[in-house]
Amino acid sequence: MNPKDASRGPETPSCALDCGCRGGPASHERGYISADFLKPLHQPRPVWLRGIGAGLLTGILAAVVMIVLKKNGFSPVPMPLGLAFADTLLHKHLPLPIGLVFHLAYVTFWGTAFVLFAHPRLTLARVAVLSAVLYLFAMAVFVPVVGWGFFGAVIGPRVAGGLAITHALFGLFLWLSSRLLFRRRRTPAQD
Repeated sequence: MNPKDASRGPETPSCALDCGCRGGPASHERGYISADFLKPLHQPRPVWLRGIGAGLLTGILAAVVMIVLKKNGFSPVPMPLGLAFADTLLHKHLPLPIGLVFHLAYVTFWGTAFVLFAHPRLTLARVAVLSAVLYLFAMAVFVPVVGWGFFGAVIGPRVAGGLAITHALFGLFLWLSSRLLFRRRRTPAQD
């Protein structure tokens, strides 16, 4: 018998050592689940709305840049990644607006999540970390799913470089949008 079991007595079930039901440490005390993890979801309504706004503004700005690059022949990818993913997901060629909807939904989700989890410290460094993580995720998951290979190996290094630039622009646009929507209001005492 384990010394811990002996100290609890024979009437205590073994689950008492692993859960909080009979005096054992509760799951949040063992570090498995933290009540603070869900705390960002309880942000006030204005933070939610501004977060959604920052995500949408970021998505629109990034889409404009991608469309301009594509129209002028400077796009490093054969088609916008959102459109390629939508084509792959639905197994048919779709028009550009459908790809833009996928793009806006994805960027708005991550922009909102960033604001909710980072508020009030919406720093450029935090945005850069998010942008880098999303870049690696796109290169390791989305790019292979659409048939361009791991890190764009099927098409060539221009995919990795081009998506690095678009993710850097995503980070810049998200940081600027956050600063715009969460700028501090000056009070008369500060003037």
